[in-house]
Amino acid sequence: MKNKEFTLILPTLNEGKNIKKVLDIVNSLYPGICIIVADDGSIDRTQDIVMGYKKGDVTLLDRSSEKQKGLTGSVLDATRLVSTPYIIVMDADLQHPPEKIKEIAELLRHKDIVIGKRKRVVSEWPLRRKIISWGGDALARIRLTGKPFVCLDTMSGFFGIRTSIFKNIISKHEGKFEKKGYKVLFEILKYAPKDVRLGHTNYTFGSRKSGESKIRGKHLFYHLRSALK
Repeated sequence: MKNKEFTLILPTLNEGKNIKKVLDIVNSLYPGICIIVADDGSIDRTQDIVMGYKKGDVTLLDRSSEKQKGLTGSVLDATRLVSTPYIIVMDADLQHPPEKIKEIAELLRHKDIVIGKRKRVVSEWPLRRKIISWGGDALARIRLTGKPFVCLDTMSGFFGIRTSIFKNIISKHEGKFEKKGYKVLFEILKYAPKDVRLGHTNYTFGSRKSGESKIRGKHLFYHLRSALK
């Protein structure tokens, strides 16, 4: 992969305990890659750490003043800043393995969207998290019924996409996006062109190293509202 052809978008909210390690790993594995940290108004040291980070090409997108917060909104705003041909979206809590970025990047050479499919989940999820995941996947599959492509992990937060396709979808359908939601891939797939070429790569969904999950019951409501659009 040619690192300078890719922009990695890291949506963050209070990831001060993880963000430096993520940036160090990514820059070590993929020197020259563009990184945008799209921060949704962290009140810990996340933004200070990113602003003080001196290695590689790292940009902080501060969304603290945005009235409408949300992971999806963070990724959309970051995408507007991208000038590389390809985008990869990854969480900043080390549950997505940075080592898989290379595989996603290579698949994007002949695919339009490449989805990280969770083959195994290391941590034991609480019942609430399982319900949100199962319910969210069921809603997504119903909403995507009739699409000519098959997505093997509709709830994945780890994926790559051609920048031109993503920006075209945003320009036509941004008003329909549930920006408070947390599953931007699902939003993309709803409005993706019929001839879009999907690829998949398996990965192990790791345990969170520090901090806590930001997913709450309200996110299933946002997901339901998105599925009805």
